[in-house]
Amino acid sequence: MHRKRYPMYNAPVLKKGIEILRLVTHAGEPLGVSEIARKLSIVKSTALGILKALEGEGLVAQDPVTVKLVDETVILAATDEDDTVRVLEVREPKKELKITVPVGTHFPLYTGALMKVFLSRMKNEDILRYVKEHPLPAYTDRSVTRVEDLMEQVERVRQLGYATDLEEYRRGVRGAAVLVYRGPSATAAISVFGLASSMDDGQLDRIVLHLKNTAQLISTRLTLMARHGEGQQGPSSDDGSAGLNEYSSGRGI
Repeated sequence: MHRKRYPMYNAPVLKKGIEILRLVTHAGEPLGVSEIARKLSIVKSTALGILKALEGEGLVAQDPVTVKLVDETVILAATDEDDTVRVLEVREPKKELKITVPVGTHFPLYTGALMKVFLSRMKNEDILRYVKEHPLPAYTDRSVTRVEDLMEQVERVRQLGYATDLEEYRRGVRGAAVLVYRGPSATAAISVFGLASSMDDGQLDRIVLHLKNTAQLISTRLTLMARHGEGQQGPSSDDGSAGLNEYSSGRGI
């Protein structure tokens, strides 16, 4: 199959290509097209064209999250140093009634399904210490506010590999989340959420299945990329994860 090329002819575009390579290489985690364009103050279509050209040369790698059968909002999120969850990339459905979340939005760590999957990475004693310092808030009448209930749900996440949010963060909103790994570590998660009226138990089960399959695919690719990088460039960061049209460095510059 003929692979479409995105040539970079002029000096300004070449300069932007170098800036993108530097940004992606030193980011410590893969970046979405929207975030790359925002950080470098360039048009998203320009960033995408340059990324495609760099991908054709093997300089960056793309891992698209395509939860095509899920007609709800899909986000890729990662934890920040200030104990918040940052939205890295977003895919929204075309339907009129939907949840809208801009790229770059920060949520508190205690955010439904995302809270549970991110806490599941921690040791129990660390979770208990964190909750003692940061009491569980009651966002709705369904929020998890008892430590015992939280620990029980976190253990369930570890066993099942996913978490759900049944109107615990916002009334009328349901969701699910799955961690994405690079080797043994995970600093990102894929989450799908939507209005409770359109996400019944059957739909939620199907969403979880798609999320787990997608996360496993991306995690496998990232682990292989990390091993390949270690073989050629020495130890590579293991805190990355890829998602919705995300790009990470493919080989040394």
